Amino acid sequence: MKKQVLSIKLAALYMHAISKSIYSYKKEEVLSLAKTMEDGQLEPIVINSKNEILSGNLRYLAAKHLGWDSLDAIVDESTGDEACRIVSITSTARKATTLLSRRWVLFWAV
Repeated sequence: MKKQVLSIKLAALYMHAISKSIYSYKKEEVLSLAKTMEDGQLEPIVINSKNEILSGNLRYLAAKHLGWDSLDAIVDESTGDEACRIVSITSTARKATTLLSRRWVLFWAV
């Protein structure tokens, strides 16, 4: 089943609590992604029904840097442990995630 892509105002979006605790964003990363997004967004972010970002925090920060008003997003109805798994899977792929943070994330994913 194909998920519907919606346009969501940046002001309505929030970083998921787990993402906030494990991500370490560098200004260079945000600027680099913003440069690639100047011509538009290639991939929608994934949010839950509370507008918490499950996947796409760096795209969110890059869009804010670019002064965008909204982002394309797919709403995933996952909650609790399922939402934590989505955040964990996407977060562990990030270079900026520390080894200790990865261990904490994997604890949640089990």
